[in-house]
Amino acid sequence: MEDIWKKLEALSQEREGESLRLRKGNTEAEIAKAEKLMNLKFPNDFRKYLLTHNGQEDGRNRGPWLLGSLAEIIEQWKYEREVEEEYIEISGEEYIENDTIQNRLNCPQWIPFLGAPYWDQDIAYVDLSPGPNGTMGQVIALVSECDFEVIAPSFNAFLERWLKEGEPIY
Repeated sequence: MEDIWKKLEALSQEREGESLRLRKGNTEAEIAKAEKLMNLKFPNDFRKYLLTHNGQEDGRNRGPWLLGSLAEIIEQWKYEREVEEEYIEISGEEYIENDTIQNRLNCPQWIPFLGAPYWDQDIAYVDLSPGPNGTMGQVIALVSECDFEVIAPSFNAFLERWLKEGEPIY
């Protein structure tokens, strides 16, 4: 994973002329505390990311997305629990995207890790509760007001996609 971060950093320098401004990673204790609070077990690749980096510092000029710090991830996850009761299901269908994603606007088993600075636009999640044809730990993204897509089968695959596409979501 360290190699891909070096490549993403080089890509940012080349395309945008600036660093990704990645923060120093979290401790095992901090991650364990977050997992306990959220009642989730983070996938190994996502856990490794959190040990390596704690999101991005704000203030970058590149794109609308920022990797959230562990504190921001928890804050957004808690916020989504508060509004969850209002948005349990958005249609009569239980799953979308060829039965890979639950048809909801949020879910306690979705870990928000990438979003706009105020988490009010496109958001990407590590999905720990996929549909029957989905993959545990897949990365899904809110790509419109209420539409989700699977953008990668894992967090590592998400990083590879980011490197290939030059942007984390599109």
